[in-house]
Amino acid sequence: MTVENVDQWCFAWFEASRAEGRNRAGLWLASRWMLGETITISFLDGDPALHARIETVARQWIQPERASVFFDFRRGRNDTDIRISF
Repeated sequence: MTVENVDQWCFAWFEASRAEGRNRAGLWLASRWMLGETITISFLDGDPALHARIETVARQWIQPERASVFFDFRRGRNDTDIRISF
């Protein structure tokens, strides 16, 4: 199943529970990226220095023995899988 999200936004806001162990989140398993897939990412706005810091940290997630996907950061694009705005 392919899930396409063209020019749409997905937001996830979670209110932290004050009771320990009560935080919740959800995951739609049908929308996972496949192993070895390349995920395109772009920044819609913000400071380029911050973009570089975020990219550096994100690349740690795809080191060997971690996530089995690849990141392709693109500049000045709005047609990527993930679009980050500040």
